[in-house]
Amino acid sequence: MHRSTVARVKGRCGPEAAFPFVPSAALLVRADVATGPAVFDPAASCGEDVDLVWRLDERAGTCATYPASTVAHEGPTTLRTFLGRRAFYGRRLRR
Repeated sequence: MHRSTVARVKGRCGPEAAFPFVPSAALLVRADVATGPAVFDPAASCGEDVDLVWRLDERAGTCATYPASTVAHEGPTTLRTFLGRRAFYGRRLRR
């Protein structure tokens, strides 16, 4: 029997929770949680993936992340672009 070496961490996800967000580059969601009219915020112009995860967590009551897993994701390559992206997301998340 093969056992995965990927650790699973489970808890709540949200602005004041154990996980403020989880990466959504490889997001798996139960179908019964991800249906209905209020899953996506049509007015979101950025940070929509964080908002989506928060909404899904509210519906499911839990969120799990696998921190040992990896997904290729192109990110900022300089400190300037990294800080610019953080500022851009921060404006959206200040509700």
